[in-house]
Amino acid sequence: MAIIQYKGFVLDQLESLNNKYVLANGYLGLTGVMDELKQEDVAHLKVNGLYRTERSGKSYLSVFNPFYTEIIVKGVSLHPKNILPKLHEQKLDLETGLFSRKTVYNINDVDIVINSERFLDQRHRSFLFSKYSIYTTQPIVLELAHGFDMDVIEDYKEYYRDIVVDEKAEIALSAKIVDSDKNLYAVYTFEKNFKNKDRSKKHDAKEHYIIKTEADKEYVIYKYAGISSVERKNVDYLKKALNKLKKDGYDVALENNKIHWAKLWKVSHIDIFSNDLVDRFTEFNQFQLISHRPTDDETLISRYGLTDKKIDDSFTKEMYIFRFFLNTDYKSARRMLMYRVNTLLEAKANARKIGKNGALYTDSHNNLYINALIAYNFVDYVERTMDKTVLDNGGLEMLLEISKFYLDYISLNAKKTNYQVLNVKTLDNVIDEIDNSALLNYLIRDCFGKTANMVALSKVDKRKEVEKYLFENRYDKMIEHMREARRKIYLQQPNVTKLIQIYDKYFKNEERLAFPDVLNLFFLFPNDFKEADKEINYLYYRKFSRPNPLGAFILSFAAITQGYDKEANRYFKTYIPLNLHDNASKINHLQDYLDLGLSAAVYHYLVYGMAGLKHDKYLLMADAFMPMDVRRLEFKVRIAQNVAFVKIKRNSAMIDWNENN
Repeated sequence: MAIIQYKGFVLDQLESLNNKYVLANGYLGLTGVMDELKQEDVAHLKVNGLYRTERSGKSYLSVFNPFYTEIIVKGVSLHPKNILPKLHEQKLDLETGLFSRKTVYNINDVDIVINSERFLDQRHRSFLFSKYSIYTTQPIVLELAHGFDMDVIEDYKEYYRDIVVDEKAEIALSAKIVDSDKNLYAVYTFEKNFKNKDRSKKHDAKEHYIIKTEADKEYVIYKYAGISSVERKNVDYLKKALNKLKKDGYDVALENNKIHWAKLWKVSHIDIFSNDLVDRFTEFNQFQLISHRPTDDETLISRYGLTDKKIDDSFTKEMYIFRFFLNTDYKSARRMLMYRVNTLLEAKANARKIGKNGALYTDSHNNLYINALIAYNFVDYVERTMDKTVLDNGGLEMLLEISKFYLDYISLNAKKTNYQVLNVKTLDNVIDEIDNSALLNYLIRDCFGKTANMVALSKVDKRKEVEKYLFENRYDKMIEHMREARRKIYLQQPNVTKLIQIYDKYFKNEERLAFPDVLNLFFLFPNDFKEADKEINYLYYRKFSRPNPLGAFILSFAAITQGYDKEANRYFKTYIPLNLHDNASKINHLQDYLDLGLSAAVYHYLVYGMAGLKHDKYLLMADAFMPMDVRRLEFKVRIAQNVAFVKIKRNSAMIDWNENN
């Protein structure tokens, strides 16, 4: 398994380093490549479920980081804004989830060497661990403080109240979240290999030492922390759990986490042979997807992960991220669906805001595609797993309310021969006031059909009960309307030259596109279009695209599946490194954030592009569209209760159903 590493330090790239080396477990997200960084340095600890809302949008609320450490030598705080490091290198072990770094400062010809490592517990997700050590090449006097970064109190007083700090045995902190019924509980404890006593003169949730170092002697602190926002995991619970973890020791916790990571990787991992760079970059993107898997049915996954960037609940989650989990982790896929079911009231409110009935799941731009993508994913999940409990637990109502919204939004043309979808935007919200988006209209038709199928499936075991429910809520009449609308909705069919118009009148202006979303039709509905039509549309929209990263993905997907492997490879190489900050990448500066949508796109290019994977319920098919610089590709996919082992070579594709799950 790969190790992502970066040697060197550029202060202007600190935000990129912090965001791309984020450690997460779906509940906690920790950024900051040095323990000496604060929130003002874009180093944050986030808790999923705690949010702050501002005019510019919604973000995960930053909490008090228990791993903050400050070193002062000769009155200088060792921080890159005060003194640039003589050496800095950092590594992320993708097999174990362990982040480590080495930073060397030089003051008066004395090297101060700091080594630290940290990881987040992937099983018991409230806990995080760190090992921090320091040594000097000559004897000096240094001040060391470690514990909670409390500088956020003044900046975040509008978000926290009733902050209580207890420094008796462990350092414990509790606070109430303003405008929320939730609390924050945090506990920090540690072990050290030196005898210096705490010299704190004020209660600042830290320990303070003055150390007269011996040359080359290593001073080590093992750090244990627990963070929670639920009452049953309050301060007392965290203290008890941390004392047990501390008794077992740091190395035991690390080993247990390695074992759990092995389980997480078992079905998710893609093996790429003969191209170490693509293999490493792919593993990093998968690592971040796994790290951000949802913890429960209330978990909100942002496109940008558990970082300080504004939460983005955009189409990428439904279009790309969900399918990664459906292929590798049913539990996470189900949780993503149930999150949507549990926010149905909010979706209904969104519809009312624009004067429509039903439910509108959307982003901040009233994106109309997300609704239908949720329906697409919902049915895909049910057909793949035969888990009908999602229907009984509110899923059927959600599908019906989504369809109700579309029925209220579409309109008959003047001749009343077909239904049109007018005044909408492109999938990426860039071009507005368009009519009959090819992708959206196909999705709406698909949504109507899938909703009808799920109604029929619900009736199999509970016919009378379901029919009564439909009648009482007037869904029965609506379903008749839905069937008619499905038959009559206008679709951008291939014209005489086999081109599909991305939206009405596009062929007249041929506007440059950052994201030619029409090509997603071939990703979502590969069996609905002829291969010749796919090729002609790829060649056409390639000419009129100046692609952003996701645009490059869908172009690369269309290219590889139509035999244009060199072009596909060129597109692929423009976006696969963007989420990393790595010495092997020459474009670290182009993007300073993590994009989980792009991580999922990398996965789909390999699985649905290079491997040509196709699903038909329980039937799985693969093909080989391999570029010359990749010799072999192997991965696993969950189908029902089985795991398919897919093996792709340049001229062959094989699926083995004997792999244990």
